[in-house]
Amino acid sequence: RTVFGDYICIYDIQRAAADKATVQAYHESRISKLNLNTAELPKLDAEFEEITEGEELTKKEKLKTKWAALEALVGDPKRIALVAADLVAHFEKRVKAMVVCMSRRIASRRTPLMFSRSEIDAELDLAKNQFVISDQNTGSKPQPTKLPVSKRSQVQNIKTLWQHETHFSDWLATQDGIDLLAQDLEIEIENPRREGKGANFSCDIVANIVGDESHVVVIENQFGRTNHDHLAKLLTYAAVHKAVVGIWIAEEAADDHRQVIDWLNENTPNTVSLYLAEVKAFTIGPSPAAPQLDIVCRPNVTMKQANTDLSEGDKKRNQWRLAFWTDIHNRMKSEHLPFRLQKPSEDHWSSIAVGRSGFHISMLLTPKNQSIVVELLIQPEGWKDSAFEQLKTQASEIEKEVGATLQWRPMLDKGSSKILLEEKIDPKIEANRKAVCDWFAKWTPKMFLAFSNRVKALSEPE
Repeated sequence: RTVFGDYICIYDIQRAAADKATVQAYHESRISKLNLNTAELPKLDAEFEEITEGEELTKKEKLKTKWAALEALVGDPKRIALVAADLVAHFEKRVKAMVVCMSRRIASRRTPLMFSRSEIDAELDLAKNQFVISDQNTGSKPQPTKLPVSKRSQVQNIKTLWQHETHFSDWLATQDGIDLLAQDLEIEIENPRREGKGANFSCDIVANIVGDESHVVVIENQFGRTNHDHLAKLLTYAAVHKAVVGIWIAEEAADDHRQVIDWLNENTPNTVSLYLAEVKAFTIGPSPAAPQLDIVCRPNVTMKQANTDLSEGDKKRNQWRLAFWTDIHNRMKSEHLPFRLQKPSEDHWSSIAVGRSGFHISMLLTPKNQSIVVELLIQPEGWKDSAFEQLKTQASEIEKEVGATLQWRPMLDKGSSKILLEEKIDPKIEANRKAVCDWFAKWTPKMFLAFSNRVKALSEPE
């Protein structure tokens, strides 16, 4: 902290392991013994006295225990050679290592020993070895070596990734595909079903928005340029499944079809949203191809609000919610979150996926109760009571991790159970706005981290 200043955000190994950013870390003690020449030991005190002659006694005693003496021992060339050899052996087996040295002098001696073996460079020609040296004297920030910048290349034939449209639809229904929809379209879905059946036709993908099974999403995919056939399919599937979100993905969007989707968004209720996106893929050097969805058409929330038949009071309430969720999400994004946020909406809730169908974290604005809430909603079909009880047995550990007492509501006669944290603060009072944003930024990640892995580990009754 002396060098870099106070902490902005702490992202420790426990959080990294919890959100699958890294594997669990384990400590293994490694000892590099120092071998001193016993014949020279009697001379050390005499030489020290000669060097420090004239110094005050207290200062001399301090010098004996100061950093310099310890650094000299730790940085002994023989010890450095032993540690470097051990690191190289580990690096060859595990292909990953981070080294923190006690001083720049030790770092400059150790680095050549670690990276002098040509076979390592030959086998690991994937990235440059980098190290950072900070300036403890001036307190300046470390200057890492510059990362190489490479040109991005677009995949010209999408069929080199997915041979048929059905293969792309299969992939889009996986977690990687769901993540792509969330990142590029800001639409979080769950329960994706391939070839969702209507009366006569099958939709490529039918799903629902996270936390709301009645909020149906239909997805129509095609390779090549958009055409009337797939436009008709999208609208048919949306009508049959009573969808509120329709997504049309193609390699190229024709201008006529762009105008159709825009016209539909402008002239349908604000409960209906249609998206048109182009699928592309890119590589950087020898990297695997990374797909990307470029949005061509999306709903204009402001225009939809103006075209609705809602009362002025309802419009103002929806505008207030949308603006408040935007502020809350922006505040939360200033932290390193272990989850993705949905696009801000006009609802009184905002849901977060926890990685298992039937469960999600919800943030709620409840001005009627003069409170705000973050909760785990438990509603897996057929076993919500069992899921609640399994979590209840871990109540003390969960509340200890969260750092607060939670409300455990089994709600036996309802379709869902809840475990929630509530704060009595009225979100309608403008002076409370910052406190509300800060509260969600503090407690929502804690609730997510306490429940996400536990939810995934629940046993569904046979």
